[in-house]
Amino acid sequence: ILTDKRLRVYLDGTLMATDERVASPSEAVGVPFIIGANANLKDGFEGYLDEVKIWNRALDPKEIYLINK
Repeated sequence: ILTDKRLRVYLDGTLMATDERVASPSEAVGVPFIIGANANLKDGFEGYLDEVKIWNRALDPKEIYLINK
């Protein structure tokens, strides 16, 4: 979840990490959206990503819980 320049990462409905240094999507116009690697495609995630979901709004913790129940 990205709101007010704060990123929240959930795994199976559980908050795993937060980061306040991330740019908003509107600041990254023309830059590819990448999951599993940094912007220069180095230091990539070694493994598989399964069931990645992207919404056009921030979900609240209760919605996240219900989706992953």
